[in-house]
Amino acid sequence: MPALSFTPAQSWYAMLHAAPLRPLHTLMRTTEERFRPSSASVYLPSIMAAQRAWRSRGAAGPGATVTREPCRGRTPTLVLGGFVPDSAEQVFLLRRFLLQAGDLFALNYPRESFCVDLLCAQLDDLVAELAARQERPIIFGVSFGAGLLLEWLQRKRRAGESPAIAGVVLVSPVAGVADVADVVARSGSPPLSTL
Repeated sequence: MPALSFTPAQSWYAMLHAAPLRPLHTLMRTTEERFRPSSASVYLPSIMAAQRAWRSRGAAGPGATVTREPCRGRTPTLVLGGFVPDSAEQVFLLRRFLLQAGDLFALNYPRESFCVDLLCAQLDDLVAELAARQERPIIFGVSFGAGLLLEWLQRKRRAGESPAIAGVVLVSPVAGVADVADVVARSGSPPLSTL
């Protein structure tokens, strides 16, 4: 019986996906935009019940801009990004992969002000519309967007509702001030209460 070897077997696949070729892969993905530009456009959902209910209480303010890039799949992805860059730009290198599953929705926050209640209402409406089409989305939250997603899920749990989603992806979630307070304290900056 031959001795066991822990050296990996060499193959063309392994050689083409080696670390030295990663910059080439990144270059090809970033130049893809020139040859296959994004077809994302502003999307207005047909179901807006939660937003109307929120505005009927006398609240006002700009909501997030929702863009949609269509695809043929049945599992759409909703992207809630951080503050910088916009949501669509945060998944730029993942765009082609996400589009294999279904439509790609990006929620970009307004520049003037921000309202968590309105964003949660927009998520409610968007998920309700996709559920009416028999599609369960995956919600992809990055940084601050992941914190917003957690807040939305907590509100759903407190209301006793189960959102019609396929899954959640959280990348570097910021769920509260405590997530950044330790960093501020170690950096020598003044405490958050005095900012």
